[in-house]
Amino acid sequence: MYQLILKHLFIGVIALLAVTSCNDQNMVQNTPPPADSQEKLQKTRGDGGEVIPGEYIVVFKDQWEGRINNEVAQEALQFVNNKIETFGIKEQNVKSRYEYALRGFAATLTEAQLEAIKKNPQVDFVEQNQRFNGIEGTTSMATTPAVVWKNTLMSQTTPWGITRVGGAQNGSGKKAWVLDTGIDLDHPDLNVDVGNSVSFVGGESADDLNGHGTHVAGTIAAINNSTDVVGVAAGATVVSVKVLDQNGIGTIEDVVDGVNYVAGRASSSHIINMSLGLYNPSGSVTSIDYAVNNVANSGLRFTIAAGNDGVDANYQTPARVENSNVWTVSAYDDNDAFVTAFTCNPNYGSNYGNPPIEYGGPGDNVTSLKPGGGTAVKCGTSMAAPHIAGLLLTVPNKISTDGYVSNDPDNSPDPIAAYTPLRVYITGPIIPDSDESGIWTAHPQYGSGSYTYQWYFKNIAQASWVAAGTSQSYSRSFDNQGASPGTAQLKVVVNSGSDQAEKTHYITIFGAGCPPGQICL
Repeated sequence: MYQLILKHLFIGVIALLAVTSCNDQNMVQNTPPPADSQEKLQKTRGDGGEVIPGEYIVVFKDQWEGRINNEVAQEALQFVNNKIETFGIKEQNVKSRYEYALRGFAATLTEAQLEAIKKNPQVDFVEQNQRFNGIEGTTSMATTPAVVWKNTLMSQTTPWGITRVGGAQNGSGKKAWVLDTGIDLDHPDLNVDVGNSVSFVGGESADDLNGHGTHVAGTIAAINNSTDVVGVAAGATVVSVKVLDQNGIGTIEDVVDGVNYVAGRASSSHIINMSLGLYNPSGSVTSIDYAVNNVANSGLRFTIAAGNDGVDANYQTPARVENSNVWTVSAYDDNDAFVTAFTCNPNYGSNYGNPPIEYGGPGDNVTSLKPGGGTAVKCGTSMAAPHIAGLLLTVPNKISTDGYVSNDPDNSPDPIAAYTPLRVYITGPIIPDSDESGIWTAHPQYGSGSYTYQWYFKNIAQASWVAAGTSQSYSRSFDNQGASPGTAQLKVVVNSGSDQAEKTHYITIFGAGCPPGQICL
């Protein structure tokens, strides 16, 4: 993991991330965006976010050695409650308790309580809560409250990004947790687990009033039907974990709440997508990174947007987390070029850097779902990350590097992740050796690593295949049986899990009077 250092508690950060929206003619705005909202963001960008006076996240040293399970969580929660009582914090001032992703709490503190907590030897660090724009880079949608969406269904299309990563896979039985602005809970092209969906945004349900989260969910899991678009993990179940409000605004506390919630409910076969983040060059914000790293260490998997500021992704939280179960994703366009200026908003470009970036993903002019039905086009690393989420959800052992992006600013091109189906090729003679025999070997690529083989043979006079050997290599001797030259065929069928591939190999056969050194029929 990227080294976490609490340098300056009150150094502000501003959120930057991951999505730019093109104009959407089917969206109706109830309230126009504040005239000075974008100007204010530009003035504060990089100079500090909006700290929330008196609110802090308190993280204890982890005496549970990072273990995440219900038994440990109950013990940790009891510990946290005891400490809250010890510090004299009133119940109405406690905002959140954390027992999974980290061990601690969020609360409104007096100066005396804050000083006492800082001096407690069991406290790891204290971090002031901040409010930030988690989807910075959007146009009007990022600052538009109470959006009303027309229910407009369209015939299904396959977005270019879905095709680029290998096409839609079967997501049936799979689950993705989407930490975002929510998801349209009754969207006709999504399977939403409403029961587990939750909102950590005060005054808002888990439903999506912004559009960003529904767009992300569609790229992951839109159903393969006749409507709108198809996702990478088509038909997978998605869970709305709302940590950003209708304007894309969230707090550090909200995001940690979401990670903690998922940590107690997800399994290692699921994927957690975080198409959000904040610009954190000083490293002063640590609790989000800390929570993501802890949960990833427990075996849960994350896909995270690299950020849209055209800077090193190590300046971005939580994109900077380095963990074998965390995939940070940059953005490329439909020409496989690294996006330095998004089509939807040229003022923003993908973050770069290896590490923490593992893959590039389709992130420019990406079509996906919007609340109520129909589609919207967006740009950003927010759009790139869910493509990788879908692959990790459905074909984690079959992801290959299908080339590299061009024009990567760090001169270390990001690999392009794509599903590559099981393949096989055959090595062996086309005109075999002098003893009129040959050995042919099947070489499978991709798949699960466990393979079975079935060889077949068909000579010139045969109309159908004859089953032969069942090992990786196959040998055969031939006799001179005819007068005319021709071609015999070998075929191998390879199975790996639920995948099957086959390859046919042609062999030149000479007739009567076959010269030395050739196989003859």
